[in-house]
Amino acid sequence: MQAKTAIVRNVGGTPLSYLNKGQVYNLTVLDPMPSMISSGFISYRTFVYLSFDDEEQNTKVAACWQLWEENCDLSKPDCCEGKQVAVEYIESHIYNQHHVQIKRKSFDRLSITWTADPTVENPRCSVHLRFNFLSTDFSRSKGVRGIPVRFYIKTQVISPQEPVRPLDETKVAYYRIKVFRPHGAERKLKNDTMQTKKEIQKLGQRIAQAESNLSKRKRDAQFAAKPIAAGRSTKISKHTYTRAAAKKHSIRDTTLSLCSLKAKMTSMQCMLSSACSENVLVVHRSV
Repeated sequence: MQAKTAIVRNVGGTPLSYLNKGQVYNLTVLDPMPSMISSGFISYRTFVYLSFDDEEQNTKVAACWQLWEENCDLSKPDCCEGKQVAVEYIESHIYNQHHVQIKRKSFDRLSITWTADPTVENPRCSVHLRFNFLSTDFSRSKGVRGIPVRFYIKTQVISPQEPVRPLDETKVAYYRIKVFRPHGAERKLKNDTMQTKKEIQKLGQRIAQAESNLSKRKRDAQFAAKPIAAGRSTKISKHTYTRAAAKKHSIRDTTLSLCSLKAKMTSMQCMLSSACSENVLVVHRSV
C-alpha cells in the first residue's frame, strides 16, 4: 500500500502506517507465483476488512463502531447508498483492464474480484481505497490518543478448473494503521522523526560525557598505580588499597554504562531509518 510507515520503536514490531481520513490510497495486490493454466485468465478474490489492534476494543467491537456511527454525518460524500462506510472503494477507470468487481460485505469490509493474464509476470491489481474514520472515534473521552486498527487482506484464487478455496485455507496479512484528520499523518511522521533525532542528539552528548569520565578515571588509576620512589616508605595503608579498588570498580561501571549507551544509540539510529516509503506485505498463498 502506498503509505509511509512510521518509525518502528520495538525491535521486530509490526510497522504502523499513519493515514489521513478521506485520502485515497492505492493498494496493489500481486501474485508472485501465478497458477499455470493453458488458456484464459486467472480470477482472484481479495477480501479487505478492519479489526481492532487493542485487545480491550476487540472485546467490545459493536460498542466501538457504534460510537463511530454516532459521529457520522450521512450528508457527507463518504457514504455508500446513504450508509456510512469505514473503508470505501474508489472507482478508477485506469484499472478497468483488471475487470474489478466490488461486493460490499459490511460497513467495515468488502471483497474485490479481479482477473489477470497468467502469461504476464507477477499478475497484479491496483485498488483505490479511502478510510472514513479517525483512530479517536472509538472513545467518548476528549483528548485521548487514537488506537491502532488492523487492516486485513485475504486473497484467494478462482479459476474455471478449481473450486474456491475456503477462507481458512487462505493466507492472511494485515497492516497496522492510525487514521488522522487531513494532513495529520504527515505532521505525526515529521514530529516522530524530530523527536527521535533529539533523543539521538541527547544520547550522543551522554556518550561524549561518559567517554570523558572514563578517560579521566583511567588516568587517575594509572597515576595511583605508579611505583613508589626509592628511599620512601613502602608501607601502603589499607585506605590506599580501598581507593584503588574503588577506582577499578568505577572504571568497570563507567565502561558498562558506555557500552549500554552505544548500544542504545545504534538501536535509535536503526529506528530512525526504519520508516519506509510504502507498506509491503509478503504472503505466500496455498497451492
